[in-house]
Amino acid sequence: EESILSENKEKMKGLLQRIERLPVNTRHTFQTEVLYGFFTDHIKEEVRKKNIDLIVMGTKGASGLKAVSMGSNTGNVITKVPCAVLAVPENATYSRPKEVGFPTDYILGYEPKVMENIKELVLLHHSVLRVLYVSSKDDNLTHSQVKNQEFLKEYLSGTECSFHTLT
Repeated sequence: EESILSENKEKMKGLLQRIERLPVNTRHTFQTEVLYGFFTDHIKEEVRKKNIDLIVMGTKGASGLKAVSMGSNTGNVITKVPCAVLAVPENATYSRPKEVGFPTDYILGYEPKVMENIKELVLLHHSVLRVLYVSSKDDNLTHSQVKNQEFLKEYLSGTECSFHTLT
């Protein structure tokens, strides 16, 4: 465990030095953290301790069904960590996001900071927001789901967005 931690701390120092040579954006700060244990548990704890707004995560893919969309670590972070995640495919090159997907079950409320970040991203890049509700069966929304959907529609007014349902 100690040799793994030591080796990876050195790698993180090198990465931080490479990042520091890039053009500066004063809104960004960079810190490294090397931990040993369960990946998503550590991510959850860091998000809580450091009040993290967004996780930007590279993904190399995985075997089996998850390979269709993303790696298992990324999938676990998206589904188990209460924080917005931007998943970046391994060989991606930057281009302005024309469309931004926002999957929702309309069950959970929406954190104001997360919603501010999404709205800012969409407005900044003149993107279209696609809100997607995936239903396991052809049921009507509950009263609280309708309320959350109405909140989203009102909050996102002023942005170009559309709402979609997939059963």
